[in-house]
Amino acid sequence: MADIAALLPPADETNRPYREALKDGRLCLPRCDACGEFRLRASRYCPSCGGTSSRWEELSGSGRLWGRCVFHQVYFEAFRDRVPYGVVIVELEEGVRVFSNLADGIDTMQVPIGTALAAVYEPVSDEVTLLRFRPA
Repeated sequence: MADIAALLPPADETNRPYREALKDGRLCLPRCDACGEFRLRASRYCPSCGGTSSRWEELSGSGRLWGRCVFHQVYFEAFRDRVPYGVVIVELEEGVRVFSNLADGIDTMQVPIGTALAAVYEPVSDEVTLLRFRPA
């Protein structure tokens, strides 16, 4: 699993609040001060309204399965021993959608769209914790 941590970009000012929150067992994303929309990553402008001011806020970590697929192709060597593996899109209670995986070897294709999910925080190294989900 340490190979997965090596695939991630290094922590910097744009992703450090997200990564630190995951290590603490919390999910935080930037929220626009102008329109209140959450976004998946820190950026200079809000993709919804163009606002230039945002702050990091904690989200519930609860949501519903919005979409899913199974990857059969090896796109990254670190995932070779995991193929096939599932990827899910979770629509959080706050309205933003995040890409992730299901935890604990749960078969992605056996979980119906619309299933309530809860965040799980999985440490993969001393520095990296991944966001995963499980049925609530």
